[in-house]
Amino acid sequence: MNDSEYNHEYYMNHKEKFDAARKRYHSRHKERLNALQREYNKARYQARKEQGICVLCGHAPAMEGRVFCEDCYLKNRASRKAYYTKHRERIIAYSKEYRIRHIDEIREKDREYSKEHKDELIAYWRKRNIMQTDYRKARYESRKAQGICTSCGKAPAMEGHVMCEACYLKSKNAYKAQWRSFAKSRYQKLKGEGLCVWCGKVPAVEGRTLCAACASKKALKSKEEYRRKK
Repeated sequence: MNDSEYNHEYYMNHKEKFDAARKRYHSRHKERLNALQREYNKARYQARKEQGICVLCGHAPAMEGRVFCEDCYLKNRASRKAYYTKHRERIIAYSKEYRIRHIDEIREKDREYSKEHKDELIAYWRKRNIMQTDYRKARYESRKAQGICTSCGKAPAMEGHVMCEACYLKSKNAYKAQWRSFAKSRYQKLKGEGLCVWCGKVPAVEGRTLCAACASKKALKSKEEYRRKK
C-alpha cells in the first residue's frame, strides 16, 4: 500500500471526524473565509473579463458586449428566471421591505448619481426611447402584414381592424375608464373654482355648474336629442 492509498483509507475511516473539524473551523472563521472567497471571485471575474472569455466557464469566448458565452448566458438566464418564478412573492416582499428601511439612503444615492452622470443618463434614455419606438413600429407593421392582432400578437385580427376582439374590447374599456376619470377630475376642479364645467372659462351662474351660454346650448341639445328619439 502506497502513501496515497493509505491517506485515502485513513480519511475514509475518520471521515466524520474530519468533516466535524472542517465545520468547526469554518464556523469560527466564517467572515474571514467569506471575505477571501469574495476577493478571489472578484479577481477571477476581472481577469476573465479583461481576457475576453466567459466569466462563468472560463473557456469559451464571451459574446460581443457581454461577459458570458452564449451557452452560459442562456443557462444563467433560464436559472435566474426559474428562481424568480419560484420565489417571486418572497423577492418582491424583501425588495419592498429593504426599500422602506433604506429609502433615504437610496434616494440620496440616486440624487448624487443623477447629478454626476446627468448628460450620460439623458443620452441613454433618449437613445433607449428611439430604439423602443423603432422596435414597436417594426413589430406593429410586421403583425399587421401577417393579419394578426398588433397588441397580443397571437389571435387573428378582426376584419377591418388591427386587433383581435378581446384586445379591442380591452383597449376600448381602458380608454373609456381613463376618459371618465379625467372628466370627473376636471368637473370637480372647475366646480371648486366656480367656473363653468363645460367651457371652463366663464364663471358659472350662481347655484348652477354652467354659465348662461353653455346652459342654453345644453337645453337646445337636449331638445334636439328628444325630437330625434321621438
